[in-house]
Amino acid sequence: MAIIVEDGTIVPNANSYNSDADYTAYALARGITIGADAAAREIELIRATDYVDNELTRMQSKTEPANQSLRYPQIGSYVNGTPVGKNTIPNELKRAQLEAAISVFKGVFDAVATPSNIKSESLVTGFKTEYFEDSNIEHKSDSADTYLDMLSPTAVGTMFTVVRA
Repeated sequence: MAIIVEDGTIVPNANSYNSDADYTAYALARGITIGADAAAREIELIRATDYVDNELTRMQSKTEPANQSLRYPQIGSYVNGTPVGKNTIPNELKRAQLEAAISVFKGVFDAVATPSNIKSESLVTGFKTEYFEDSNIEHKSDSADTYLDMLSPTAVGTMFTVVRA
């Protein structure tokens, strides 16, 4: 499978917010080792896309729900309280995916939240998710989550406050 980058124009079958060249340049600029070949990096990027898209399930509506593969572009989303254009892929989302891809390479990234692990959620002034005490949830890509925290479906609050019971 090849990397197909969503650029905000509702690219058919998109599976990434970044290209292999974007990923390689990002890691190189930071002195970080990633997959040695394109096939390995492709897997890292696609798994990272799965992660960020899973984290974005509480965001507003997709621009074209019937036609787009990924959660972005979206209608009515914000970055640090500033509206995001409906055909825009925020840089914060791109960086979150790149950071998650690095975590995939390092082998410290697999767990994702599932509805069965969620004890309660609050939609008031942003989002708050509380997990059951014995949940097997780990946010193993803290650097990706830092960028995802900047995205919000409202002009106030952040999206990814995690509270463990």
